Amino acid sequence: MRPAHETAVVRTAEAAANAAHGDATMMRRASFGLATVIAAELRSRTGGVAGRRVVLLVGSGGNGGDALWAGAFLARRGVAVTAVLLVPGRAHPAGLAALLRSGGRVGLEVEGADLVVDGIVVLSARGPLRPAAAELLARVDAPVVAVDSPSGVDPDTGVAAGDVIPPQFDSMIAKVIAWGRDRAEARGRLSRALRQTATVIDGGTTNKAFLLDVLDRPEFRSGDMDTTWLDTLMAQ
Repeated sequence: MRPAHETAVVRTAEAAANAAHGDATMMRRASFGLATVIAAELRSRTGGVAGRRVVLLVGSGGNGGDALWAGAFLARRGVAVTAVLLVPGRAHPAGLAALLRSGGRVGLEVEGADLVVDGIVVLSARGPLRPAAAELLARVDAPVVAVDSPSGVDPDTGVAAGDVIPPQFDSMIAKVIAWGRDRAEARGRLSRALRQTATVIDGGTTNKAFLLDVLDRPEFRSGDMDTTWLDTLMAQ
């Protein structure tokens, strides 16, 4: 299981690291790590790195700077890197200069890339993307690596504005899984996780209360159930 941290925790850690080492140093370190991940994805998907084409979707914030610096590292490895600047006058100046020095270029085309880097918005951004950014992403026809989290998706909930679950699909939008050394420990962890989970559905509801009730029933605690138990419970 991979742990995840809320945005506020990440921001606090970033602030401490930036204060200790400087914003520019930390950006280059993060970007080098990002470039390493992108290179691994290119190798996995295409069999190599040099000669591949990567498109950077660059916003005006720090994530745009990360994408530009990562592009510079990739260009030095022979990758054809094109930066699409959503707000040309506000692109990270040092990152853009590094990309151009390394042989990258600025352009408008996103189609036909081997991989696209999403550096549009920063981690703390909320709400739907602006029309120009949404239109740009809609044109992407390649795998995407996001600098922090996918633009337009709330990093703390994983929900994008306007998300709809069509009726022909399962209505489940989240799953909570717990494990333990025995049934009692797993049940306790699952109950605690559900209680700590906040889910808000506009115009709908969840089965959180029902699940907590099931977990607390003596039959579930002991495991003394069969395949008809839930149907019997629902009929009461």
